Amino acid sequence: MNLYRLILILVIGIHLLPSTPKPTTWREPNLNRIIQHPDNQRYIRDSINRGHFMQHPQIDIILQPLLPNIIGITHNLGNNRYLIGLNMFHRQSILQRTLHHELVHVKQFHLNLLDKQTNGIDTWLGKPIDWSLPWASRPWEQMAEEETLQLYNP
Repeated sequence: MNLYRLILILVIGIHLLPSTPKPTTWREPNLNRIIQHPDNQRYIRDSINRGHFMQHPQIDIILQPLLPNIIGITHNLGNNRYLIGLNMFHRQSILQRTLHHELVHVKQFHLNLLDKQTNGIDTWLGKPIDWSLPWASRPWEQMAEEETLQLYNP
């Protein structure tokens, strides 16, 4: 009788345990939808592509694996060309906002607010960048966040 009760308790206990959720399947974000977000297109048109069309920068945007704490990164390739990398392992909505943030960096490079000198030193407003500053204290990141908060509407 004791063995019967023990088995009954185990069977009931197993059914009362919370079931483990099935892992969600990963879906690659839709890069075209990220790029075509109206606020991102408006920012490119109104803040970056101002002036003569021959002076408009070429911006390439790709999905790529990045470190988990990096959602996006902008590279100045020179000759008015920029590469924005978006971390493919983040959600679509996060990447749409991040693209807007990275587009502000393109504008900063395009206007020479943010620059890489020929000697390889990165500058902000002509002064060498102190990379030991925490991310949130970096003025170019503050500007990118402020413009994103003001102009990006999910």
